[in-house]
Amino acid sequence: MADVLSARNAAKVQSGVRGGAAGDYDELPTLSQLMCGVPTKDGKDWEVPPHSLTVFVEGSLVKCVIGAGDSEPKYFGTISSLASGFHGVEKSLTTGNGEWKPPKASKSSWRK
Repeated sequence: MADVLSARNAAKVQSGVRGGAAGDYDELPTLSQLMCGVPTKDGKDWEVPPHSLTVFVEGSLVKCVIGAGDSEPKYFGTISSLASGFHGVEKSLTTGNGEWKPPKASKSSWRK
């Protein structure tokens, strides 16, 4: 087992991380930073991991959720309309029209 973990860790160090290539930092700086992630200065890990964005309609509200997996906080917000798209999400993030919630507690003790 130790050999498998050593090989995995070596591959992670060799590969590094790459962030930011597809972001639109002029128009959507906050959303781009979250979705593209922020690598550490040495480029071997993430300071801020890449997040995914889900937009959905619930009743008469357009909502968004931004998260980077079950062990990271998630952002829950509302946007003005489907047509506002990414600009609406950016506005929600920068004006406080939503909230970050901590991750739910893991049911498995080995993930702690």
